[in-house]
Amino acid sequence: MRIPAGRIVFELGEPKKLTEHGQRLSARKLYAKGQSFVAAAILLRQRGGVEDVVLHCLCQGTEIMLKALLLLLDYKTYKPRMTKYGHDLEQVVAAAVKAFGVRPLRPAVAQELKVLSAFYRKHLLRYDALHDLLPAGSLPSDRALLLKVGAVMRLAHRKLSAGDDPPIEGSAPSSA
Repeated sequence: MRIPAGRIVFELGEPKKLTEHGQRLSARKLYAKGQSFVAAAILLRQRGGVEDVVLHCLCQGTEIMLKALLLLLDYKTYKPRMTKYGHDLEQVVAAAVKAFGVRPLRPAVAQELKVLSAFYRKHLLRYDALHDLLPAGSLPSDRALLLKVGAVMRLAHRKLSAGDDPPIEGSAPSSA
């Protein structure tokens, strides 16, 4: 699909080949989008938003930020793997743990991630589902995951800010 914008015409879709600079820029923009989803989850929670939407935003932000960090690490290696990971948070986290050589999640966090990932991967947080009929508090917890995501965001912000690239648009460190 071609979209005219003044004298420039944009071709929607994946570009066939990006320069290294374009790859880094693309990954950094993707990271900023992920941060925005997490920030939206935090704001919605603070304002009494619908819990399904809060969890969906947290899961989507986590997925996007981790995928962006993998792309920043090695775009050519991880770009083809993105569709394989899909919306499976467990797969994305496992890839990030391996790629960055960090300790695996503690069992409590891993269990929380497993349950949230199942809801997120099956789109149960976006559409109506049986859990909508259950009493409040029946959705999976995100407490441990949110703390872990906050720590990842702070560390990534420090690392990305220390590089030669300009700061990520809208990437103030979170107080999650």
